[in-house]
Amino acid sequence: MLDNAYRDTSFAFANEVAEICAHAGIDALEVIRSGKFCYPRTNIPVPGYVGGACLEKDPHILIHSMDKYGYTPKLIILTMFSDLDTTYSLVNVVAEQLRMLLDENIQVKLLVCEQFNNESKFGVYQDERIEWGYVTNTLNGKQNSQSIVT
Repeated sequence: MLDNAYRDTSFAFANEVAEICAHAGIDALEVIRSGKFCYPRTNIPVPGYVGGACLEKDPHILIHSMDKYGYTPKLIILTMFSDLDTTYSLVNVVAEQLRMLLDENIQVKLLVCEQFNNESKFGVYQDERIEWGYVTNTLNGKQNSQSIVT
């Protein structure tokens, strides 16, 4: 739980670096790579979407478990909310790329988890030209460590 809260915080920092670089008009990946050059202690991850079953729940569990002790982990709360902006930014970037591909009549196939709710599609994601593939994490009714496209 602590490790995932730490990872969530480091991803939030990487995404903040990406936002700073985007506003300055410079390449965030190049900035991060340059910061790591000849400095092995720097371990900033690549900016991007933050998600996954454990990263989404563990910081919440840690925060709520501290209620009974009267402490609120402020940094963990802040990083959870900062990741929301990145998630919505990423959705918008993907949507814009989809629009460009569809406008050029390029075939598009999106992979989503099998629990994806079709009613949650919005905007360009409702375009009937998009082919949807569903990824499952079960095999013969049992949890599987590898995903299988169906």
